[in-house]
Amino acid sequence: MSGIFLNQNYIKLWKKYGFADYHGIGDIIGHSKGGYFYDSTTTAQTINWLRCKGQPLNDQHKPWFLAVNLVNPHDVMFIDTDKEGEKVQWRGELDQDDNTLAPTQPPENELYQASWPNYPLPANRHQSFNEQGRPPAHLEYQTARAALEGQFPDEDRRWRKLLDYYFNCIRDCDTHLDRILK
Repeated sequence: MSGIFLNQNYIKLWKKYGFADYHGIGDIIGHSKGGYFYDSTTTAQTINWLRCKGQPLNDQHKPWFLAVNLVNPHDVMFIDTDKEGEKVQWRGELDQDDNTLAPTQPPENELYQASWPNYPLPANRHQSFNEQGRPPAHLEYQTARAALEGQFPDEDRRWRKLLDYYFNCIRDCDTHLDRILK
């Protein structure tokens, strides 16, 4: 009973600040392919809110604010740059459901098959983390990232795979934004 009361108090508090219809999906999106799996849910909820609440408020000339938080292009954080059968980047066991903090291959979806072989790779991709003038935070970030997703060797083919996946995550995000804006 106290849990229900606590939730009702939260709802009252949220409503006071304009968040009565907040849809928190937090924990289900903090894994590999979170955008690929769940951005469509966020998009559908957004379209529903715009139709059911935003349009009536607009018709009444009342101001409103809507924050839409899509995951992509952040799925790129979990890219597995290894080739099929190779275990260089990640040496741990991947979960069978392919929805983990562990690195994973891009989705087997037509949208994610595009490649940009002529797009230039970052000029500083081979820069040492210890190079003078480089912020120590870069090394700290890379060390933390390596603990979660593994560390991939500084090879152009891996950078290319990461860049292609990043661009495809942006393209996927754009499809959702297009649906929302229509």
